[in-house]
Amino acid sequence: MKMVFKDLSSHDVCVTLKDPQLNGGKSLDDLVRHFEEDKLVDWGWHPGGNRTVLPLTKEQTVAAVKGWVAAGAPCPQE
Repeated sequence: MKMVFKDLSSHDVCVTLKDPQLNGGKSLDDLVRHFEEDKLVDWGWHPGGNRTVLPLTKEQTVAAVKGWVAAGAPCPQE
């Protein structure tokens, strides 16, 4: 999965996350599991050093991803 989202708009991040050709072949359900279980994603909440921790908790993030998928994974307008 492409993990470099720097300088992408919210719309482009959304499109990238939803496209199996750009996200490592993941379905929307796979993306939920990715946020729930992937060790690299988990690192965002335990980055070490002087790195900034993600603004939401892991539980809040997983809930947001589940809500987004349940709503049909809509992307914001460009």
